[in-house]
Amino acid sequence: MISLQTALSGLRANRLALEVIGQNVANANTPGYHRQEIMLAPRPDLERGAILLGTGVDILAIRRIRDAVVEESIQAGLERRGRLDVLLTFTRRLETILAPEEGKINELLDRFFLAFDELSGRPDDMTLRRSVLNQAVALADQFNGISDQLTRFREVVETEIRGTIETINRYAEQLAELNVRIGAAELSGKQANSLRDRRDLLLEKLAELVDIQVIEQDYGRVNILVGGYMLVGEGVASPLSVEFEGLAQTTVRMQGIPGAVQVTAGKLAGLIELHDSVFADIRQRLDLLATTVMAQVDGLHATGLGLNGSYTRLTSVRPVSDSTVPLSQAVGAFPVQAGDLYITVTDTATGQRALHRVAIDPATMSLQDLAAAITALPNVTAVVNAATNTIAIAAVPGYRFDFTGRMPAVPDHSGVSGTARFTVDGVYTGQNNDTLTVTVVGSGEVGVTDGLLLRVTNGAGEVLGEFNVGAGYAPGDELSLGQGIVLSVGPGTLNDGDVITLDVVGRPDETGVLAALGLNSLFRGSGAGDIKVRPELVADPASLAAGRTGEPGDGLLARQLGTLREQLTMAGGTLSMSGYFLTLLTDIGATVSELDGQLTHEQLLLEQLEFERQSASGVDIEEEVIRMSQYQRAFEASAQLVRVVNDALDELMNVL
Repeated sequence: MISLQTALSGLRANRLALEVIGQNVANANTPGYHRQEIMLAPRPDLERGAILLGTGVDILAIRRIRDAVVEESIQAGLERRGRLDVLLTFTRRLETILAPEEGKINELLDRFFLAFDELSGRPDDMTLRRSVLNQAVALADQFNGISDQLTRFREVVETEIRGTIETINRYAEQLAELNVRIGAAELSGKQANSLRDRRDLLLEKLAELVDIQVIEQDYGRVNILVGGYMLVGEGVASPLSVEFEGLAQTTVRMQGIPGAVQVTAGKLAGLIELHDSVFADIRQRLDLLATTVMAQVDGLHATGLGLNGSYTRLTSVRPVSDSTVPLSQAVGAFPVQAGDLYITVTDTATGQRALHRVAIDPATMSLQDLAAAITALPNVTAVVNAATNTIAIAAVPGYRFDFTGRMPAVPDHSGVSGTARFTVDGVYTGQNNDTLTVTVVGSGEVGVTDGLLLRVTNGAGEVLGEFNVGAGYAPGDELSLGQGIVLSVGPGTLNDGDVITLDVVGRPDETGVLAALGLNSLFRGSGAGDIKVRPELVADPASLAAGRTGEPGDGLLARQLGTLREQLTMAGGTLSMSGYFLTLLTDIGATVSELDGQLTHEQLLLEQLEFERQSASGVDIEEEVIRMSQYQRAFEASAQLVRVVNDALDELMNVL
């Protein structure tokens, strides 16, 4: 009877082994399936006198073949790949947005400034004026178009983040349910290999979305942590949520946890990095470029004149946030520095000009204060519209004003004791503001007295030249002081030490306040999303400022605007505006290349790990066939033993 029990145990063990092999073969191509094998052990021996007699085989368990080290490495690799894959995919889209096949920002900038170069040669040519404005419109439209695409891109990324969190929460619920089922099965002594396979597959899908920490518990259950907080326990899942604050602040939260959850890997981490870092950096750099273009161009354009001459009224097109707070806090993206703003006021009846200086300190001066300072000047007023936070400047009837910084034709003679009178003409071509002092050396009659000189010095006291106005000089002849300034002395007497001062203005706005407020600007708006060419200029190209005098042949300002193309105005004075955009394209291209290399490396590593996992846990059909043959022969042998023992028992019974 013992022999029969031994044979029957062999039948049961080998039959179950064949069923396990059948399960393996059936799931050879099932994702997430781990090969199983039967665990057998000899039954305890039976003492028969001095003999220990074997009693057959016991089935200990059906083991799931799983290499924990390889599985953990795969999980970590999936987390890294999930982040890299989404970063690469979306960064390539950003590269396409910024670098369309035609009309890249740097190319449009070059065309825009080259159009000013062409206009400087023929400033009265209406076709060239329209060309400048057309290039300006094309540039603004491209900024707007890219900005709109970036806005839609951000919305897509935010939708992806929300969708990813919904998927994470769905997986968490399924894993919590599996925890319960696995725990219940194994607590009752059953094996839950299939449930464990399902859970491992879900864990891998979850790892591609977010970095997780899996902590083994008793009876096959696991705790799953994200950012150190419990996402999944036994039958409990704590859902995640997301909040977007501003351009670059994405916060992931977990139900029941007061603080933010830090996500460092997986698709969710890649999307957050894309939203808060990559995209935000590109958007900020694009806005900075658009703002710099407006600040540089408008800062010069505001100090020029079109063919229509000076103005009777100008209204700002860039509102401040509050007209009562200091300009440093109210002007937003456009910086305002401490310095002087020069306003030229012209008497339309006589043509006489007066040059006035307004000292501006943005740390203390509000828009209301600025309006009051301008109104304090003769023949010009300024009013703030409290509803729109804009300023309007107007000349009193019979006068016009501008910001060209042109000097009065007749300087102040309070320092001249003689009878001769000075006149000034020309347009100052220097880049910086200065005060020239003209001092009489010697005494006598203009055009008659030998050795009667004018000594000209700059604000630093350096002598720029000495000019004869005595014998040999014809009163009224022009004396070139350099940089476009011409001085004439009329007939009469001059005394030694007589002096006049000339404020020469190369930068009528030292502060940037004209561009910040949008007074006589070419553009309106404050960034890439809303930059526009002022419609008044498009409607009347003659209003486009090309010079400082308004004369048909004055292209000085257009020439200065054209030179902005090469000026190093960005990145701390190291890059031109076109170069800055090219650097942006280069940076994003380098990022794409780096991400592509990292993703390729990670994919190769995962393929190697997957090969190692298949070697350990995968189903090899040929090996299963060999095992099947072994267990089949063992089953047949056990069956034969049953027959032999049965026959022996029959013989024994017959004898008895």
